[in-house]
Parts: sequence; C-alpha cells; structure tokens
Amino acid sequence: MKQGNQKERVGEVISSKMNKTIVVEVPTPLPACPVQENRSLPYKKFYAHDEKNEAKPGDRVRIG
Repeated sequence: MKQGNQKERVGEVISSKMNKTIVVEVPTPLPACPVQENRSLPYKKFYAHDEKNEAKPGDRVRIG
C-alpha cells in the first residue's frame, strides 16, 4: 500500500531518553521583519521512531 507524498525534514536530535523514540528539532524560517530587519528562526519539535536506539543528542537526522 503506497502512502501519499510525505515531507522530509532535516533536524537535530535534542532528546533520546525515551525507548525507541527520539525528539527532533526542525528549524522553520520565517520571512524577515521589515521593521527590525532580522530573521527569526523558530523551531518545531517532532517525535520520530528509532528502532535500534542509535541516535544521540546533537546528531543531524532526516525524518519523513
């Protein structure tokens, strides 16, 4: 069974304390503020499955 198109995201592992689950922080850039002329870079957290518990905090991973 084929699923629909899934987005792939690249982020950094911030936690791997749960069994077979990691927390990945993915940056979501927003347009620059015209008044302050800077870019804010908020992050969004995603929970991802890690079957072998290989990922450690600080690793860059691709989730989909």
